[in-house]
Amino acid sequence: MNTTTVPLWEMEALHEPSHKRRTIWGDDPYLVLRKVNEQQQIWARRWQQKLSLERRRQEQELLCRTPEEFQALALARQQELEAQWQQLLTLSSAISEEMLVLDVSSLRDETPFTLARPAEPRAVPLPPEPLASAACYQPEVSRMDKLFKKVLERKQQEAAAAFARDHENWQQNKQHIEANNAVMQQRYQESLQLWELRREQFLARQQMLNDRVVEYRRAYLAGEAWAVVDRCDRLLAVGPHPDGFVEEWELEYLADERTLLLEYRLPAPSELPRVAQISYDSSRRGLVETFLTQEERNGRYDQVLYQLVLANLQLLLAGDEAGVIDRIQFTGWLEGSLSDGHKGRVTLLTLTLDKAAVAAALARQGNELGGVVFEELYRLQGITPLRQIDRLARPRLPASRGVAELEQDASPEQAS
Repeated sequence: MNTTTVPLWEMEALHEPSHKRRTIWGDDPYLVLRKVNEQQQIWARRWQQKLSLERRRQEQELLCRTPEEFQALALARQQELEAQWQQLLTLSSAISEEMLVLDVSSLRDETPFTLARPAEPRAVPLPPEPLASAACYQPEVSRMDKLFKKVLERKQQEAAAAFARDHENWQQNKQHIEANNAVMQQRYQESLQLWELRREQFLARQQMLNDRVVEYRRAYLAGEAWAVVDRCDRLLAVGPHPDGFVEEWELEYLADERTLLLEYRLPAPSELPRVAQISYDSSRRGLVETFLTQEERNGRYDQVLYQLVLANLQLLLAGDEAGVIDRIQFTGWLEGSLSDGHKGRVTLLTLTLDKAAVAAALARQGNELGGVVFEELYRLQGITPLRQIDRLARPRLPASRGVAELEQDASPEQAS
């Protein structure tokens, strides 16, 4: 089978407040949709953490009144800045057990069926039936009436006529109420049947798609290429991503070689933090920022790249629960100017490492990795990758379309 004709399902993950976006690809359209949801939740949590930090900073600054308070705030901000740089320069130490534990249950759709069950109507009660023996239908007879037979008979006839009239009205009203109650009950039963049908369809669709999560787990433990790629993609999504860095990568797994190919977008020197120092300016009665020179930023750039590459290699190998990855070929690129003057991908580094080499690099913490010396990489004009990913040459289709096709294939009409 020619795999280049098999579609690659895609969907864009988007978080507008933070301007984050990433196109997610996969061999299973449903898993692509679930991974998009998972990625957007990760971005939303990070955004809330950032907002909370910014609100706290604003509140602290508003509370400052005296120079001593401003100086204390400047010291606290400087410590935060140094901690931020320390995090960037030690990214490989940020890999936690929490990142490595990817529970597939988060990919399951546990959304409850929210359509309200139709309420059973209350039947309108029947009015009490008129009784001929009721006091209201008994003629009022005086002693004089008893003396005159015709008067007594007339009153008795009037009482009987009143009863007959009221009973006839009651009969008609009873038939009307019973008919309305029957219509309400019929409509309720129809609504209930429709609700039950929709609920069954919802749960059947949910179960069918969640079964694919179980299949994904089985496929990953069996070392199937598509599932290994999806697992690694999820690992990278929860990995360390400093604020401001673009999140973009592509993956391919070569099962025969037990090798993972990773093409990763590296940050440009301009994406690194610019602030070098925060201090209090008494003349302005506020905080001022001193910025790094371009030379200083370039000097830190190689250290950040080294840590970023090492952190991702460590994350992928440590998260290889199934033990199917022997080595990783890492290709780092960034957006730059090509020889023809257009903007495009410029490959900055390409290297292949196995688990032993990554472990040695973590222990050594130098500036050399897989034969690449991380020194003045910002000066490079681009190199040729060792190998390029082929799976992205496959035709790409919207993941929502793939899920719709899955649902159609599994529908009762198609099955019959």
